[in-house]
Amino acid sequence: MPDIPQQPRQTAGSTCTARGVRVQTGLDNDGNNVLDDSEIQRTSHTCNGTADLIASTPEPSGVNCPAGGVRIQSGKDSNSNGTLEEPEVSGTH
Repeated sequence: MPDIPQQPRQTAGSTCTARGVRVQTGLDNDGNNVLDDSEIQRTSHTCNGTADLIASTPEPSGVNCPAGGVRIQSGKDSNSNGTLEEPEVSGTH
């Protein structure tokens, strides 16, 4: 079962006052290559206007993802260079 990430836009509200991105991850238990609501295991938010960044990279098969997948990292761009660097990562999914 692959680990499927999805990144729907986050509307303005109590979580993100200036909108942003909601990152949802989970296992695709039914194998339809879609992360159904019942398969979501984790949700995090990255809001606009906070200098937060999201980076995604392939995740090889191994301990984190037995069949491989996508690693999604997020964090604050503390040096404002537009690149999420390892010391800036605050969340990994």
